[in-house]
Amino acid sequence: MSRRFELLVLATFALIGLSQVGLLVLGVEPVNNENRTLAEAPDLDAGRLLDETMYAQLGDFLVDRTPARSWAAGVDGAIDYDLLGDSPSPEIVVGDDGWLFLVLALSTPCYGAAEVELVASDVEYTAALLAMTGRDFSFLVAPTKPGIYPAQLGRHESRADCLLANRAAFAALRAEGRLPMWVDPAEELIAGKGDLVYFPQDSHWNQLGAMRATEVLVESMDPGAWRGVAEERAAPYQHEGDLTRFLGSVSSATTDDWTLVPTIGAVYGPENEDLGGETAIRRYVATAPLTGREQTLFVHDSFGWASQEFLVPFAARTVTSRNLRVDDAALTPILLESDTVVVEFADRALLPRTRGEGLSTWFAGALASELPSTSLGVADGDDGLRITVPAQDALARYLIVVSSAAEPATIEVGALEAAGTRQLSSERPVAAWRLDRADEFELVLDGVPAGAELRLVAITADDLVR
Repeated sequence: MSRRFELLVLATFALIGLSQVGLLVLGVEPVNNENRTLAEAPDLDAGRLLDETMYAQLGDFLVDRTPARSWAAGVDGAIDYDLLGDSPSPEIVVGDDGWLFLVLALSTPCYGAAEVELVASDVEYTAALLAMTGRDFSFLVAPTKPGIYPAQLGRHESRADCLLANRAAFAALRAEGRLPMWVDPAEELIAGKGDLVYFPQDSHWNQLGAMRATEVLVESMDPGAWRGVAEERAAPYQHEGDLTRFLGSVSSATTDDWTLVPTIGAVYGPENEDLGGETAIRRYVATAPLTGREQTLFVHDSFGWASQEFLVPFAARTVTSRNLRVDDAALTPILLESDTVVVEFADRALLPRTRGEGLSTWFAGALASELPSTSLGVADGDDGLRITVPAQDALARYLIVVSSAAEPATIEVGALEAAGTRQLSSERPVAAWRLDRADEFELVLDGVPAGAELRLVAITADDLVR
């Protein structure tokens, strides 16, 4: 290699490097087209000069901020996906006809009998707690795309087997008369596949799929109510598939929009208000609701964004929240003024969402002011607080701590196998623990603020919704 050529190569790389630095100085940053959080800047401290971790973090930060990175990621994705028909990311699987699937959904394990029962009982106990306070409850399960379009996975089709097996396990419980609040629209979505009900390059259902799922939900709650609306195909729009970001590019496709036209004059807005905040709470008003429901609280994951407005005609007021923590201060007052509650989970999240604290525990805390309970006393503020939980004929019990203290607190409950720690704050002044035993036993609590009330809520077989 000649000296002149070496200098040319060095000059080229120097020019590229200096151009990137210059663009950074001018405030030019890359577009995040990789569907991930970019690396944060490390703490640059003189005391960390010998810390190799700091330099690694700094390197990641600078690489992620290189203006040409988004272009390079796009080129890499185009070669892998468009040219080779393969996935450029370990987060997605490329199926037939360019369909994209989220690996997270395909990694859903097959639930054993104990895991199926854990999920089922948590949903049943949630329904019982709401029924004890006079509220209706529905649990909408959103099938993830592999469970509706397994054939589109091509050679990866077997990776949807556990999603299908889990669905069958819960269907078997429903056939036995359990889980009447469980709403699974999978059959209707599969039957409607003459028209696409999911986006080929997105992990979610499209507007048509969301409308079909909501129809199944509404009919399970108020049979015949869906006949009060007309389905109307709206103008097509450009939808950006969330999975395309894994390709290093942001692409969109034209898709049909759908809306409901209430036949008896229900309207939306201008009374609607977006309450915003971290909980992303939205409030809708129907001036001529199609049912006698006063207020429906719809808490959901990302599938619920497309479904929420289809619920609006079927209650005088509908409040939706992306935050599932109904025991947060922002959501609890809305829950308490609602007569109907709908919770939506994607099927891949059933076990993770109910394991640990669990859905019913959040509702026990949020409904603490209305649930019938037994007092276990008032805390004196000392660690090592010992309380005796009396024996009861109960399927499940919930220890509830209600605090009015202004300062945050961390409560640790001994003798619990999992999820023994809870945080109390002004945003979450109530903490709850599910106790899966009916005998008399002793609990030891640390960190309970002085003056906090301790209560015990019991669910018996008579409280279950059948």
